[in-house]
Amino acid sequence: MKKLIIMFALCLVSMTNSFAQEKHYGVRLGYNGTHLQDNGDKVGSAENNYFISMYKDSKIMPFLFLNSGLEYTKYGGDVLNQSYELHYVGIPLGLKVKFGPLFVVGGAAFNVKVSEKNNPYSSSSKWYDTNAFAQAGLEILFLTIDAKYTWGLTDVQNNITNNGLQVGVGVRF
Repeated sequence: MKKLIIMFALCLVSMTNSFAQEKHYGVRLGYNGTHLQDNGDKVGSAENNYFISMYKDSKIMPFLFLNSGLEYTKYGGDVLNQSYELHYVGIPLGLKVKFGPLFVVGGAAFNVKVSEKNNPYSSSSKWYDTNAFAQAGLEILFLTIDAKYTWGLTDVQNNITNNGLQVGVGVRF
């Protein structure tokens, strides 16, 4: 499934880069409330984290865009009385549908672990993480306000997946 998502994403990027006429760039940052899950059950308690991302929207059709970018995200939770932190740099890729000032984005991301702190387990987590996401927001002039939920698809440590809710603001160029 992951290989299929990556192959689809690469094909979509190559197609839209050759046909896309209009591109918009932006920066988002904000709150990332994260928690770890083991087969759908929450592990430990949720933690308040943050994210920052740069993105590009490439127009495919008048209301449809390819949304891609680069994102730094901090995931984690309080596990066994320790603040377990996982820091990632990722490449989100999704389709964005715009209805006037409103938009929705759905897609997936491939994340590479850049650091891990306070690991309560005997082994290190995987060097990568993949997740699916759904996002909704509002564009007002050059500003954006949005919410994005991410579902972990990768078992990063002892059947644990990363999940989070982002609430962000951004500037669009």
